Amino acid sequence: MITRRAAGEDAQAQNRYLDILERSSFTEIDHEKAQHFVYPTNYSIRDYQLTIAEKALYHNTLVSLPTGLGKTLIAAVVMYNFYRWFPTGKIVFMAPTKPLVAQQIRACHEIMGIPLSDTAELQGNVPPAMRRVLWSTKRVFFCTPQSLQNDLRRGVCTAEKFVCIVVDEAHRATGNYAYCCVVQEIESKTHFFRVLALSATPGAKFDVIQDVVTNLRISHIESRSADDADVKKYTHARQEEVIVCRLGTQILQIKALFLKCFTPIVQRLLRGNIIQYGDPEKLSSWYVLQARERFRKSPNYASNRSAESDLALLGASGKAKENKGQSQKVQQDIVRRFRLGEFNVLVATCIAEEGLDIGEVDLIVSFDALTSPSLVRKIHGIEEQLELGSAVLPERDGAAHSLEASSSLDMHFSPQVADSPPELEPTIEGEGLCP
Repeated sequence: MITRRAAGEDAQAQNRYLDILERSSFTEIDHEKAQHFVYPTNYSIRDYQLTIAEKALYHNTLVSLPTGLGKTLIAAVVMYNFYRWFPTGKIVFMAPTKPLVAQQIRACHEIMGIPLSDTAELQGNVPPAMRRVLWSTKRVFFCTPQSLQNDLRRGVCTAEKFVCIVVDEAHRATGNYAYCCVVQEIESKTHFFRVLALSATPGAKFDVIQDVVTNLRISHIESRSADDADVKKYTHARQEEVIVCRLGTQILQIKALFLKCFTPIVQRLLRGNIIQYGDPEKLSSWYVLQARERFRKSPNYASNRSAESDLALLGASGKAKENKGQSQKVQQDIVRRFRLGEFNVLVATCIAEEGLDIGEVDLIVSFDALTSPSLVRKIHGIEEQLELGSAVLPERDGAAHSLEASSSLDMHFSPQVADSPPELEPTIEGEGLCP
């Protein structure tokens, strides 16, 4: 392992650092272990991962890395060190879906050796009585944000005990999504906990990234692309073929008929100041639903009920009656069989964007990369881990997300669980790591 310690000549600064730990947490602190952090050498040491992990230990950090460049390793390092520093503290890894939760449990255990005896997976099928037992006896938890949100609201777990929260697929942390509610709930009990947010793509627009930063109380951003010098040597060159797919005559005729039907409806809503955009091609279902909710709350709702019908018509969408979709268990089994080579073609919806470990591929074909920056970055991340491989995707308009302007974001500054010790110097002590 690699051990980093604070420089011995600044004893006063080190004492101040430990004093902050003592005052800032309701949980017990191991003062000796808190003087340094450990990093595994049972995996190849990448400088960018070591740098990011160190920052994430001492700051609420948003980590943006393409798929396959080791976000999970960084999370495991941070979780393990908080596990060491706070012998009674609770550490939580949240992922948006059950397959992702199960995937991350295995990965974190393999990377850092966090004891499975201290680990629990909390899903909806765990009864309330057992949940209380697990929260009182275990220290490291893997769950969906909805599961943790429910436990916090019911008083099943104690928010004051949380010292580290890892948020996977952090770009979801907008609006009233459960990630945001969990952070708010914990912050109402204690200000002294670490947040580590992980995402291949935090957002396509500045205001979306700002929402994530605000909602997760982020104070520092670490972003890398495949072209950065400290990352490039771990990736392979990309091969992309751009194919422009033009709509056929029949589809264009159908589209024209739809627009002919919807344009008068849109114009009526526009004249009534119920919507602000008059181009029916650019109206999304989400925008129409939001407009309908605002309209229902307005004083004019009772006198203009015809607009309700127009909004309902615009927001309607067809649903397949026969196809009920696949359970997450079935999805996991299909991905497993694909990785084992039982079949060599995998057709997926946007479920493939959400961090699932698909395995090695030779060709990626995407039909909606233009509208999905998260998919674009996932595709690039998979490509760059392969010596041979290529992607076929629509031509992009150059508006893919960027964190280059992160200095303009409003960061969160609050008392921290652990301020950065002065002048850290690395020393290498043996190989591998076990708790």
